[in-house]
Amino acid sequence: LAAAPLLLAGLPAAKAKESAVLEIVLEKQEYSLSGEIQTGFKLVNKGKEPVRVNQRFKLGSAKAAPDQRELILEVKAADGSPVEMKNFDYETGLPKSDYFKLLKPGEETLSERKWNLKDLAKIEKPGDYEITAVYQNTFGKELGLDVFQGKATASAKIKVVEG
Repeated sequence: LAAAPLLLAGLPAAKAKESAVLEIVLEKQEYSLSGEIQTGFKLVNKGKEPVRVNQRFKLGSAKAAPDQRELILEVKAADGSPVEMKNFDYETGLPKSDYFKLLKPGEETLSERKWNLKDLAKIEKPGDYEITAVYQNTFGKELGLDVFQGKATASAKIKVVEG
């Protein structure tokens, strides 16, 4: 499981890199081609200061407008070629204020649900795959909240076997 630093608004860049991480949450590293690949997301505050984040984790493709996603998901095969993503973009309204959570040092927030990666990406043959998630929240200011408005990336590798 890999995680990338999440830069946080209001903190000096050096401290922001140490404050929180985005993680892809997987049940295991090896999956059957015929089974589901349940995938979730987590933000963890590993810094010394509180951080406000959008915990809605609205998934969208890179093609979706920034106001129609908070999390972009991409999958690559072992040779680095992109796996075709299924159309999972849909319009949604603004997030409610209770989607934003102030994480104290050491606190974390998990996505409320998990997604079957095979419902999002055309994983149709055995092999090694790399999942990349990019968290980029664009909301909060319209609700009067001071929240992270930047970008963070996390990646994880999985193996899909016959069966």
